[in-house]
Amino acid sequence: MSSCEDFLSSIRNENSQSIESLLYNINDIDVCINGAYGAFCSNSYYNNVVLTQTLGSDEITNTKNPSILPDFLSISAYNYHFSYQCNTDNYQAGSVLMWGSFVTNNSNVVIKSIENKLPNLRNFNDTLNAERLLGEAYLLRACVEYYNNLYVGRQYHPSTLQLPASLYRKRAILGFEDIPEPRKTVEQVHQYIIEDLQNARKLLPQYYEKTIHPVAYQYRCKRDVAIAMLAKAYFQQNQFDSALVYINQLLGNQTGASNKYPLQTTNNYNQLFRIVDKTNYQANSKSEIIMGFHGNSAFRPTSTQEWSMFHWSAFQNLQNSDLTNLRFRIVMDSALIKSFLKGDTLNDVRFKNMIYITKNIGKESPAGQWTSLKHAYPTSNVVWLRAAEFHLMRAEIYLHKDNLSSSINELNIVRKRAGLDNYTFAGKTQLFQAIIDERFREMHFEGIRRSDNIRLASLSDSNAASYLPMPYKLGNIPLGNRALLITDSILHWNDERLYCLIPENEYIYNPALKR
Repeated sequence: MSSCEDFLSSIRNENSQSIESLLYNINDIDVCINGAYGAFCSNSYYNNVVLTQTLGSDEITNTKNPSILPDFLSISAYNYHFSYQCNTDNYQAGSVLMWGSFVTNNSNVVIKSIENKLPNLRNFNDTLNAERLLGEAYLLRACVEYYNNLYVGRQYHPSTLQLPASLYRKRAILGFEDIPEPRKTVEQVHQYIIEDLQNARKLLPQYYEKTIHPVAYQYRCKRDVAIAMLAKAYFQQNQFDSALVYINQLLGNQTGASNKYPLQTTNNYNQLFRIVDKTNYQANSKSEIIMGFHGNSAFRPTSTQEWSMFHWSAFQNLQNSDLTNLRFRIVMDSALIKSFLKGDTLNDVRFKNMIYITKNIGKESPAGQWTSLKHAYPTSNVVWLRAAEFHLMRAEIYLHKDNLSSSINELNIVRKRAGLDNYTFAGKTQLFQAIIDERFREMHFEGIRRSDNIRLASLSDSNAASYLPMPYKLGNIPLGNRALLITDSILHWNDERLYCLIPENEYIYNPALKR
């Protein structure tokens, strides 16, 4: 197993343990799940999930600076897809799937151990911690498969349910005989995601209890993360009634408000994406962030470890006003720029605090390119789940349920925090477009636009088609202006170019993939 630093030495490092020992000792099982967190929160996994999903959307395009290597040389109207084995510049999916398998396998080791009652549980606290570890393992396994399906499985839809998706391994790989595993269908993967998240919701504690839990657990996932992911999973399926149940559990039933995860104040919006303390975010800490990561570790940042994502979007030393290492390799696509411009850039704090526009000086040239400052600093905080996303999800759900006043209330809580005027109703299609635009602006560069586009376009043959905005109404997704060959082009939501195709040579090593 690879090493994962043990926070405050509260549990032993898995590098000194044999794989067999991890099955029989409750403390060593905690080491195993600790390693799963380390992999999930790392540059190699979650950083690349966000990055590749952002690259796969209409949020960004190439820099126009001829001295900087562009990122989309291979993109055209005919090859718009994730590559399987390549570097991140070319839509790396293979690395994400590989690191995700590390998380899954560690989780499966924990599940095997506890479900088979292998550890010696000496007291009631050991029993509680075994339940908590099992919940963490179910949660991490489900989260990895949720993201894996965005690469190798189609959008959940009546027409795709029997198509191949991810492997969704449910047994630990402890020997060569455990490696072969057939791909599951889209329907199976989503069923397993929901089952695992439901199990996690039942098993995970709501709070960290220092008299029960090891110190490291205060920096890991609580029950609300499972609830949030249940809402996301159902929402991605367009199962709106089920999604609403879990959004209400997360935020409370009052529309346009959340006492549990209140939105960051307008004046402090940029602090959502900056390190403000030495710990990850905690449940019920009166923060908008439900879960976020510091540095490139699940546990603590250091001066030498940082999220690599900031290298992509802005300056290497922006926080020190050092403009010598500009790396505007990706900049905002005109689609995202237009979304901001049709709003209120004079008052929108997301524009004022989060957008940088280049000037005709040095490596910044040419002037007029937009980029985001969300990941611009070595100390940037990478947000995984935050309340604003779920308010906008609830706004769309209420729209589908014809509860237009509640939909507008949910939309306006996000607009108000951004410094914008309240939305005035002008029709159902216009309200839907306003929600989509607000989600585009609010969640830009956070890795959700690609899955949003595909999900929305998949509604084209549903009852929502009557008020679905273009181009989603025709079942198409917007691609933006990636390159001259793809300018203003569109693709159908289920086009194979939107997904990672597993190469033939992979079947040599895992013949079960074809089953």
